[in-house]
This record gives sequence, structure tokens and C-alpha cells, in this order.
Amino acid sequence: MNITNNWKYEEWANEMKKSPYDTSYDIQRYINYEIYAEDIEIISTILLPITFEYKGLILLDREGGCEEEVRDNFDSGLLNIPDMTELQESMNRLIVRDVFFNTADKSSDSTIMNVAKLIQHNWTYYLIKEYPSRRFKVEIVGEDFYPVVTFYEVP
Repeated sequence: MNITNNWKYEEWANEMKKSPYDTSYDIQRYINYEIYAEDIEIISTILLPITFEYKGLILLDREGGCEEEVRDNFDSGLLNIPDMTELQESMNRLIVRDVFFNTADKSSDSTIMNVAKLIQHNWTYYLIKEYPSRRFKVEIVGEDFYPVVTFYEVP
């Protein structure tokens, strides 16, 4: 992942360069000064998804605690999308820009795509660990500037 195009890091590094006391401006130092463990804990709700099984398929509960609503949406979706794999893929979509709705306009397309790739990577390993006897495809769909991460089972 290329962090050199990250505007927040660059802004911070430029400020550090002006300081007469501390000329170190590496990524580790940025994390030490600017990132809270609580931020990582919050982000883990996206990187480690909440899933459950319904009608033989694994579904994503984006909000956590909304299984009943997801089940109802799945049942409604069956009326329009009778193919179970296609419906599973549709139900398990996460629109990355929407996760950062109020701040995404400040982020570059490459940063949003890097986050999508991180989510894809984490979901892949999460699904392998949680459901070792099942096979999933975790994909990034959509445009580079509007990536969507999703997963579905493959035979």
C-alpha cells in the first residue's frame, strides 16, 4: 500500500519538517502521534465483518444486531433475484465511500481503493477462518473511484 500519496500523512510530515525539535517524520511516528487504538478498534467492525447463516448462505450484518432486517431484505430480494448466489453477492455489498460518507470527498480515489483492498483482504481471511469448509469469492466491484466490496459462495 502506498502511503506517500496520503494527504493527511503528507500534511503532518510537512509540519514535522518545520519543527526545530523533531525532524523524524516516518509512518511509525505518525501512528505514535496521531492514531488512537480506539480508532483501530472502531475500524475493526468493518475489517472483521459480522456474518450469520440464513437459508444455507452466509450473509453480512453490516450494522451488527440487524439479522432480522437482513433476513427480511433477503426474503424480499428473492422475489426480484431468484438466483441465490447473485442475491448473496448483492446482499453482502459494502460501498466503501459510504463508510466514510462525511469525509470521503477529502480522500483520493487511490486511498479509497487501498481501503477497499484492505477490506477485501481481511474479509477473505475472516471467511476462511470462520467457515473453513466453504469457498468464497471476495471481490471489489464497481468503478475505481466508487469501489464496492462483496462476497459470495462458489461451488
